[in-house]
Amino acid sequence: MADLRDIYFVVGKNLFEKDFDHQTTEQKKKLVEGSLKTYVASKIVRESTEQAFKLSENPNVSLDELVELLGELIPEEKHFDTMRHLTHFMLNIAGEMQGWSITWWDEQFIDNPLIKFNEEGKIDSLTTHKSSSYVQTFKFVHDVFTSSFMNEKNQNKQYTLKDTRKQESNA
Repeated sequence: MADLRDIYFVVGKNLFEKDFDHQTTEQKKKLVEGSLKTYVASKIVRESTEQAFKLSENPNVSLDELVELLGELIPEEKHFDTMRHLTHFMLNIAGEMQGWSITWWDEQFIDNPLIKFNEEGKIDSLTTHKSSSYVQTFKFVHDVFTSSFMNEKNQNKQYTLKDTRKQESNA
C-alpha cells in the first residue's frame, strides 16, 4: 500500500530546488501543481504497473485525475492513513504562502467541505465531515488553491463543494 507521509519531504525538497520562495504567486501555484503531479504519478507507478502504462499513454492527465486514480488503487478504509496527506500538504503550502496557518476541522453537522477566509482575505479553515471522501476533499482544496487563493481579497468569503449527489440520483 502507498505511503504518502513522505509528501512533505519529497515535494518540499522539489519545490526548494526550484527556488519556490523567490517565485511569484502564480509561479508558485504552477510549481506546486507540477511537483504534486510528479509525486502522485510516482505513487501510482509503485501501486500498479497497468495504471503506470496507461499514464505513459496520456501525458496530459490532470492532478485531480491522478488523485482519483490513486484513491481507487488504495482501499477506502486506508484513505485516512494515506490520502489525507495530500490535502494536508496543500493546506500547509497555502498557509506558508499566505503567512497564516490553516486549520482543518472535523464537523459532524456539515455535508460538504467548506473553506472560510478571514477578514484579511486569508484562508482561515477547512471544515469537513469525518466521513467526507479524502479524494473529493483534495480536489475541492486544489480547486480553491488554483482558482481563488491569493487572487483577490476574499474577506469573510466561504467556498463549499457543490453537492452533486442529488444530481446523480436524478440521472
